[in-house]
Amino acid sequence: KDIDTRVYFSIDIPVLGIAKEDKAVTIKPEGGHVYLIVDNYPNNFTYDQLQIKVSKTSNGITQSYDDKTYNISTANYFTYIKYDFYSAGYYIFDVYNKYGTFIGSAGITVSVQSSSAATSYTNTGDCVSGYKEYYSPAMGFAMCIPQGSNTTESQAGTDKITVDNFYGHKLEISFMQDPPSGIDNFDANVVNLTRDMIKTIYSSYYRNEFKMLSSKGDLTIYRSVVTGMTPSGYTDQASVFYVRMNGKKIRGHDIMVIQGPFASTSNDANYQIIIELGMLAKLKIY
Repeated sequence: KDIDTRVYFSIDIPVLGIAKEDKAVTIKPEGGHVYLIVDNYPNNFTYDQLQIKVSKTSNGITQSYDDKTYNISTANYFTYIKYDFYSAGYYIFDVYNKYGTFIGSAGITVSVQSSSAATSYTNTGDCVSGYKEYYSPAMGFAMCIPQGSNTTESQAGTDKITVDNFYGHKLEISFMQDPPSGIDNFDANVVNLTRDMIKTIYSSYYRNEFKMLSSKGDLTIYRSVVTGMTPSGYTDQASVFYVRMNGKKIRGHDIMVIQGPFASTSNDANYQIIIELGMLAKLKIY
């Protein structure tokens, strides 16, 4: 066995051989994958192939499951292998070099999400770095959220999702049909109604801005920025993003409404990175 070699699993692609180790993963009913990482730091590999022998334990029965050979580069000290799973069980991967010398082993417990489950998180390789996929079978769509965040779906019969710890804040996601009067007029009416409801809290409450943030084929994103000022002079801002899913619907709705804390009117690039490139770059509607 190579003494310095570490073998482990992660849902993340490693950076310089380093990733958060995962010993258990939940996959969708249609399958999912993890990465088997072999880290030989600080020495480059002296062989150009790995042999992987996989055993699976399910219902107390252990049996041989897979046996494959993978080519690797001797110019690196680490490598990773994307491996697909389609059924639940406890899997052990024994790793050998091309000469049959045992390198190490790693085990992982794989569970399969119930088709009726509310949510799941996986790393499909589609999300940008720092994001994971959030999938809702109940609503029939998937998008990306930051790795450290988590979600709660409304149990009150409304199509609403709360994303906690979204860059340290809470994000509310709801859905609506395209208003006949247009999104701009709809948003202005909402601001006016809100002003009437909270007039005892804010001495002034107004909409700074409404604009189309971006439009790329199947998605058009609008942003509304609202400012409220308390009698003591404290300023509070919030933003609402309206995402029109051109030609597609989520549970009969044309528009996704994202209410968040990002409110500066001068940082369009940051909005586009977070919302367009982060959350919605890999939006999938089933």
